[in-house]
Amino acid sequence: MTREEFEREYELELQLHNWERIDSIETDRLILRPMLYTDAKDLLEIVSNYDTAYWAGMEPLNTTSEIEKFVDMGNFMDTEPQFGIVLKDTGILIGAIGYFFDCYGLEGDTCVGYFLSEKYRGNGYMTEALKAVCNRFFENTFCSRLKCEIRPDNLPSRAVAKKCGFVQNPDQTRWRLNIYDKPLDEFFLYNEVYDESIDELIEELMKDM
Repeated sequence: MTREEFEREYELELQLHNWERIDSIETDRLILRPMLYTDAKDLLEIVSNYDTAYWAGMEPLNTTSEIEKFVDMGNFMDTEPQFGIVLKDTGILIGAIGYFFDCYGLEGDTCVGYFLSEKYRGNGYMTEALKAVCNRFFENTFCSRLKCEIRPDNLPSRAVAKKCGFVQNPDQTRWRLNIYDKPLDEFFLYNEVYDESIDELIEELMKDM
C-alpha cells in the first residue's frame, strides 16, 4: 500500500469506525502508522504464526474477524496508540508496536510491546521502530519512564530493548506471568529530560481533589 492509498483508506475507516486519529511516525526506512482493516492479509500472515504470537505473549490470530478486533483495539486507544510497522520502499506491513497501560503494575507504568514478522528479523527494523516510538512517547507525555516486559529466554527482544537504552530492573520483586504462564522481566527506559518538579505539581493538585 502506497502512502497515498493509506491516507485515502485511513480517512474512510476513521469515519466508518469512529476511531481517534493517530499521527504516523517516519524513520529512515520505516513508516509507523495506524493499522487498517486492509492490513488484515499482512497481519494474518504474521500473527497466525505460533512462534511470533508465542514470543509476543498473545494467542495466534487465525481469522479475519480476530484481526479486525486487533486493529480496532489499536485505533480506539488514542492515548496509547498502536502502530503498524511498514517498509517505506515496498509498503509492506512487517510488524506492530505500541503502548499499553500496565494495570497490573505497582507503579501504574505505561508499557511498550512489539512483534515482527520472522521474514524481516535481523535487519535492525525493530530497533529503529522502538527508538522512534520511545521518542514520540516522551515528547507527548509527562512520564519519567517507559516499561517493557520481556521473557528471560527471549534474547532477540532483550537485545533490541538494550540497544534502545532500556535497563533491567534490579529491584524486581515479583514475577508477572504472560498467557503462557511464562515469567517476564521488567526493563525501563528513563526520560533523560524529565522535570522532577512535575511530580511535585501533581502531588499538590492531588491534595485539592
